[in-house]
Amino acid sequence: LGLGDADKQNKASLRKAAKVLPEVLKKTGYQNADLVEPVIDKKSLTAGLAAAIMVDAMIAGSYKFDKYLSADKTKKEKPTQIN
Repeated sequence: LGLGDADKQNKASLRKAAKVLPEVLKKTGYQNADLVEPVIDKKSLTAGLAAAIMVDAMIAGSYKFDKYLSADKTKKEKPTQIN
């Protein structure tokens, strides 16, 4: 999953890309993924902040509210591991 032109990256674009990652991994059947820190040359977006934004977005993207679904719709899936 590429983020595109480094000059155009900001908090919103990182969040948007990272939020879809868990679903992409699930659909493609991958169970493990390694993240490479994006190269962003902006003082307002440090590497630590970029990593925090991506982790937060991946958690939000993988959340699934299934409390009221029937048992056949709530089959347990193996968790995806993102390193």
